[in-house]
Amino acid sequence: MLISLENYYWRYTSASELVNMILSFVESKAHSLFKCPEFLHLSESMVQMIMCRELQTPEIRKFEAMLAWAQHKVGKLKNHPNKDTQFEFECIMERLTRDLNLCRISPSELLTVVLPSKSMKNERIMETLMVQVNLGTYRMPELDAYRQQLRQQESAEATIQVHRGG
Repeated sequence: MLISLENYYWRYTSASELVNMILSFVESKAHSLFKCPEFLHLSESMVQMIMCRELQTPEIRKFEAMLAWAQHKVGKLKNHPNKDTQFEFECIMERLTRDLNLCRISPSELLTVVLPSKSMKNERIMETLMVQVNLGTYRMPELDAYRQQLRQQESAEATIQVHRGG
């Protein structure tokens, strides 16, 4: 019995090491993996396992892959009359995007890609935009120009007061 236990332990350890090696390989090849049709046939747990890693791909590409996977999964459920596919889609995306760092997605991509997909709650997108604004992560040229204009006005007003002796 001890020999059997040792044998199982060896198999488990070997399998775990193999999975970790594969996931490490995937980290640098994620973008290529997302393009493969086979990606859409992975299990949800495998997709989650891949997505929670530090992939060397932009966060928006991760989101697009999650979206494609979820749409494919829900597309297979359309033949089931008792399934609420929209609710199922929302639940899948809620689970998949748990590890998605929305702050790494630019505001324009949040508004043009993520928001129209209706795959995420608007509140979460809005919170992310507010965090980005507060942290100054992304700059809006119009806002920067406006701030520069205000500084120039303040500087001009200060110069006028100095000349008046005020």
